[in-house]
Amino acid sequence: MSRIYDAQSLVELPRLDAASAAAVGTALVAAAGDPKKLKANVAAAVARLVAALVALNATLVSGLGAAPESGLRSALRAEAALWAGIHDWLKGFAATGTPEQTTLAEKLQAALFANGLLFLRSAAAKRWTDTDTRIQMIDKENLAADFAKLGGAAPLQRLRDAHKATGIAAGITTPKAAVETAPVREDLDALKAAMRNHVLQVVANASADDTAAATALAEKLLQPLLAYVPPETGKTAPAPLPPQA
Repeated sequence: MSRIYDAQSLVELPRLDAASAAAVGTALVAAAGDPKKLKANVAAAVARLVAALVALNATLVSGLGAAPESGLRSALRAEAALWAGIHDWLKGFAATGTPEQTTLAEKLQAALFANGLLFLRSAAAKRWTDTDTRIQMIDKENLAADFAKLGGAAPLQRLRDAHKATGIAAGITTPKAAVETAPVREDLDALKAAMRNHVLQVVANASADDTAAATALAEKLLQPLLAYVPPETGKTAPAPLPPQA
């Protein structure tokens, strides 16, 4: 019998149902960060991962009793309004604040709005990931302290609350029903195939470069998969660990 070398046979994934695959896929996209900073083959793998993740989440939301589409739209609008308000609030401080306020506002603008509000035009799953990445950055770099100095602690908390509501409404951070319909299985298989391809591309780059930096980057990009532990049968799946910087 001839040997076959493909992603299916070379990459073994942990046991993933639709809910855990969506959570791990979201974490992998967040770990990838800015695709412009990745090598072309990995950036392409991330794009495929995003597309498969969007498809699975859309099927889950429409077919497994998640929040109705109207609820998701309302959550997205509320989150977008908060982002727009924070964007304009910082813009005002940058233009009319004291020197200290201007410095803080410009720092936050650069960190959160390098491309303005363009990220709000993406599909729900990508928007959630982009927001989650920004909130993780706020926590990691202690930008909440800068918000507080400008009197923005309350708007930041409202943004966190809106982000949590959006994740639930989109079916990203809430448990899904265990029963998987044929469309869900098809989208789940596509997401798993995208994950395997992502692993292959990341590992191929690390092997080709063969440096400590390349190995560290591969571990960072694949950390959500490396850290994921399948739940015991009958128990709720644990959330994947957040990506490490």
